[in-house]
Amino acid sequence: TRKSVFLNGEANYSCAVVYADGSMEESEPVTVRVRANILSESPLPPTTLTSNTSDTSISLMWSHSDECFENCTFMYEVTWQQSGDGSNITTNERFCTIEGLTPGTSYEIEIRAYCKEEQSLRSEALSKKYETKPSNSAAGTG
Repeated sequence: TRKSVFLNGEANYSCAVVYADGSMEESEPVTVRVRANILSESPLPPTTLTSNTSDTSISLMWSHSDECFENCTFMYEVTWQQSGDGSNITTNERFCTIEGLTPGTSYEIEIRAYCKEEQSLRSEALSKKYETKPSNSAAGTG
């Protein structure tokens, strides 16, 4: 008789064979690493966000690693909003520049990861608030 077992994460397992005469053989422990179920699990969120701001743009760079999602091309959904108005872009890079922003304005930015091949669930957001620099034209002319 065969029995199917659903395995989760990375763990040590032993297999046993029970013969018709009742005798049994057990294997040595085997480490099994199971791929995440990308249709029902979300990847880990991006981390370590760095930025550079100007008066009309914010350049972002982040780190991301998720070993449970093998053979996955990660996509990143970058969302920003100012006073309720939001926009987003999608990239497969771990950096982007948001352009056309209003000088001297605060923006809430979120970055979420997902697996492109299977359209997995989105990760939790990496969120941070940024403010663009004041307009260069606002400086006194003297």
